[in-house]
Amino acid sequence: MQATSFAPKPKRKWAKTSQYEIREPTRRSTRSTRNSDVNYKDDSIPLKDVALQEQRLRTSKELYKRPVRNNSAKTVAVPPPNSIRHLDMNYNTFSGFEGKFFPEVIEGGAMKRAVMEALASPKRPVYNKMSGIQEWRNAIVLFINLDSSYQNTFQENYAKLIWYAQSRQTVESPVICRLLRSLAPGDFTDCGHEKCADRTKAEVHVFCRPPAQPYFYLGSVNAASLQDREKLPLKFILSLAQAKNLRESDIFLETLNGI
Repeated sequence: MQATSFAPKPKRKWAKTSQYEIREPTRRSTRSTRNSDVNYKDDSIPLKDVALQEQRLRTSKELYKRPVRNNSAKTVAVPPPNSIRHLDMNYNTFSGFEGKFFPEVIEGGAMKRAVMEALASPKRPVYNKMSGIQEWRNAIVLFINLDSSYQNTFQENYAKLIWYAQSRQTVESPVICRLLRSLAPGDFTDCGHEKCADRTKAEVHVFCRPPAQPYFYLGSVNAASLQDREKLPLKFILSLAQAKNLRESDIFLETLNGI
C-alpha cells in the first residue's frame, strides 16, 4: 500500500510596498508644492448642506442649553389671609384665667388648637402646629411644656420661669428679635434684617402644659433676660406679671407638685 502524499499549499504572496510609499492622501507642505493658498474645504459636500448642518447644530445647542439660575431674585413667602401673623389675639378670652386650666378642649383632644382657636375667635387661624412660639400681629404666645424631659422650671416662688427657645433660633431670628425688643431692650441689637424691620413691640403671654394635662394660662410676661447670646438653645428667664394669682391657685399648685 502506497503512502498518500499531500502537496503543500502555495504560500500567499503579499504585495511588497516600499516603506516610503504613500498609501493614503496626506497633507503636503505648501513650501514643497510652492502653493501659498491652501484649501481645507471638502468639495464633496455642497455648501448649502454645510450651512444646514451648522444651523441644526446651533439649534440643538440652544434647545439643550441648561438654564442659568438667577439666585438674586428670591421669592418671599406670603402668609395666607387667615394666618395669625395677620390676626390680633383676643385678650378677653383668657381674662381671669391665670393659674387655671383652659376649660374647653375641642373634639379629638387637640389642646393647642383649642387655645389658638379661642384666641382667634370667631376666625379660624392658620399657624404652625409644631412650634412653641406663636406670633400674632399684636402679641407673641409661648407654649411651654413642663416635664422631666424639659428644663423649663419655675423660680422665686413662681415669679420667674426658665424657658428655652427652639434649637435653631438665634438672636437674629425675626421672632426672637421681636421678643427681645418687647421684653429685654438691653439685650436687643438691631440685626438689620428686612423681616425684623416691620415687627413692632408686642405683649407676650405664656401657656404651660403639665404631662397629660390641658394648658394652664400663666398670664403675661413683663420682662425677660437672655443668659447667653451665643449658646444654643437660647435661655431666657421670664418674669411673670400674674405670679400672685398663680400662688393662690390650688389646682395649679397641686398639679405642679405632682410632676
